[in-house]
Amino acid sequence: MTRRNIVAIDLGASSGRVMLASWDAAQRQLALREVRRFKNKRQRRAGYDCWDLTMLEQEIRAGLAQLDEEKIVPDSIGIDTWGVDM
Repeated sequence: MTRRNIVAIDLGASSGRVMLASWDAAQRQLALREVRRFKNKRQRRAGYDCWDLTMLEQEIRAGLAQLDEEKIVPDSIGIDTWGVDM
C-alpha cells in the first residue's frame, strides 16, 4: 500500500476542524485537506466555563461521516486540543 490516510482533529478555543492528510509513498507527496470546520463556543455551567462536548462529538462524527461517504478509510486518527484563550 503506497497511500496512507491520516485524520487530524484539532479543537481550539474558538473553532475546530477535521483534517485529512494523505501520504503517497510512491510519489513522496503529502496532501492536506480540510474536511470540516466548525465553531467552538464556551458555555457557562455551574459557575464554570466549559466546552459543549456533545456538539463537539457531533461535529467530529459529521467530519468522519463525510470521509466515509467518500470511501476514505483512515489509517490513523489523532486529536489535539489547544484552548488557551479560555
